[in-house]
Amino acid sequence: HDIAASQLEQKVAPLVHSSTMSHHLKGAKINSIAWSHNSKYLPHLKDLDTIVATGGSDGLLILSQSQNGTKLHTFISPKTIPITSCLFSRQSDFIAASYADATVKIFDLKRRI
Repeated sequence: HDIAASQLEQKVAPLVHSSTMSHHLKGAKINSIAWSHNSKYLPHLKDLDTIVATGGSDGLLILSQSQNGTKLHTFISPKTIPITSCLFSRQSDFIAASYADATVKIFDLKRRI
């Protein structure tokens, strides 16, 4: 079932480090949050660290460390269309983002593109 973005933020914010939510542009809403299964494709992190991805109304897909909120990378789409959903692949080597214009983009975490 669908819930409003503000309700999503209220339910998920306690599970995500507070600085993670502030990485998006001012006034942007977080529309989707996904947790990685591992972080082996970001070698500067320990294997036990989990990555959280947030997709927002600003069209940004931002990866952060879930434990401390450190921003790791920002994927910027050529269009600033709101992200409606994001999901890591089973191996956490790719992340898919769906956009409000019904397009989907797959980002490669190994190459960060």
